[in-house]
Amino acid sequence: MSLMGGMASALILSAAATNSVPNVQAKKENASIQFNTAYEGVKLPEEVIAAAKKKGIDVTTHLPEHLVKGPHALNPKMSVGTQPISPEQKVIALSLKFPDEVPSKVSYEHMPLAQLNNLLFGTEYNPYEMKQFEKYATYNGVSAPTNRTLKNYYKEASYGKVNVSGEVIEVQMPHPYSYYKIGQEVGVVSNDYGDYTMALLVNDAVKAADAQVDFSQFAVNGEVPNIFLIHPGTGAEWNLDPGIIWSHKWEVSEAAYYNEYVNTGVEPANWDYEAHKITVDGVKVNSYAIEPEVGGDLTGYLGAVSGPYPPQVGVYAHEFGHVLGLPDLYDYGYDSEAMGAYTIMASGSWTRYPNAAPYSGNSPVHFDAWSKVFLGLEGVDTLTTGQKTYTLNPASSAKGAVKLVVPGSNGSEYFLLENRQQQPGTFDLGLSRYGSHGLAIYHVDENVLSRNFWRPNEAQNWFQSRKQQVIQDPSTGETHYGVAVIQADNQWDLERNRNSGDPGDLFTTGKVFSPTSTPNSGSYYFSNGTGTATNYTGIFVKNMKENADGSITFTAGFEK
Repeated sequence: MSLMGGMASALILSAAATNSVPNVQAKKENASIQFNTAYEGVKLPEEVIAAAKKKGIDVTTHLPEHLVKGPHALNPKMSVGTQPISPEQKVIALSLKFPDEVPSKVSYEHMPLAQLNNLLFGTEYNPYEMKQFEKYATYNGVSAPTNRTLKNYYKEASYGKVNVSGEVIEVQMPHPYSYYKIGQEVGVVSNDYGDYTMALLVNDAVKAADAQVDFSQFAVNGEVPNIFLIHPGTGAEWNLDPGIIWSHKWEVSEAAYYNEYVNTGVEPANWDYEAHKITVDGVKVNSYAIEPEVGGDLTGYLGAVSGPYPPQVGVYAHEFGHVLGLPDLYDYGYDSEAMGAYTIMASGSWTRYPNAAPYSGNSPVHFDAWSKVFLGLEGVDTLTTGQKTYTLNPASSAKGAVKLVVPGSNGSEYFLLENRQQQPGTFDLGLSRYGSHGLAIYHVDENVLSRNFWRPNEAQNWFQSRKQQVIQDPSTGETHYGVAVIQADNQWDLERNRNSGDPGDLFTTGKVFSPTSTPNSGSYYFSNGTGTATNYTGIFVKNMKENADGSITFTAGFEK
């Protein structure tokens, strides 16, 4: 199982030789780095955003633009039609152990491999059996669920189509945690000072695991698509501490590119991405996702120390969504909420039950309807004319979505409808934190997805609420989201960054969505932005009724 070729060792030597962290602040202004696949980091929880603002940390800057822009960061074909995934998803997870301890003011028992295997690949996961987590077994008389695993999440969210299997093994790293210079730029939510060294860390981890793992058993078409790295301690998404790793999905070849640029100050010309993938057991390792062993603010970076909390499935399920090809559906600039709690690809990775910090991420909500259709997990009933009456069961337990295509859009603009309920025993129970239930109506613009697939919701999107005022996002050039939640109460709280969700967002019994309702069914195009007849689509959804069994009945169609 030896590493073949000189690439990996050469990369390690190069990184080790320039291990001091350079000052890249001056360099990043003129950068134009182009990647094949964008860096995708998990969204901050609401409590962390609030605490950061109190401390004066700028949460509106998440990633430097040169990490996420450029033609290679976008494959427009990915936004058209679907990208069906394989029903069998085999994963290798490496639990990393370093010679030194990771930053923490709290001593805690490391997670046994059995618990990590249960969390990812089991059907039962009960961390509350561990002494340090016993106190979290119940909260206000409510028992914490013990079936919240990655395997169960994807089984439920795919309606039984996807089976996640694999193994977690322990890996002894050759260097201390501090050697890898992991972290973010101090004072802002950024990754200039650290994640470029992930090429070194992943190379070392794969090399250290090689004696135990036949990586060819996890390969598809010659490349390992699914590899998790689990690091000790907590993640920077819990507290913004610049000395710890922010959970993310990325590519080794891209991290190596950025490493070369940062260390030399010169953009490498004609970079060979393929050559900088790791070759092991006759296959390539490139894409990876990395997550923390436990949760909480173990370093007290934002104030009081909290945790350790049991590791929960939300971050893993979110990052695995990236592995399967989905973009983040939150606003990377953190000046709006985008889709908020209504998809795991935004704030929904942090939803929880019971509603308390130690359970954050234990009940991540389902993918939104667009993501399910994109992955081939969901079929839709498409209407382009006429009208039809539907009864949809909760999306957490049954397929069922309706697509209303905007006339004249050539299929690129449409509304997707699905039923979202706080169904007991399902992952959408996480919506109970926000009191949300009802018919979810998403406004989809594939033109935005084609232009900015990896950042489709980095925009203000106050299309109706701001009337004639149109604000163009400086990083994407977009004025509205690629996938938006139409909020029934017309408060536009997600756009205004007021919350991640509330009881008024979804459409309940008696609500109407039409060309003259507020909000209305207007197009993003054929419009002067005033919400008048110039953006008329004729689309309506009426006669909405939530039934006792959790289903929703409604009539949808087009005005004559």
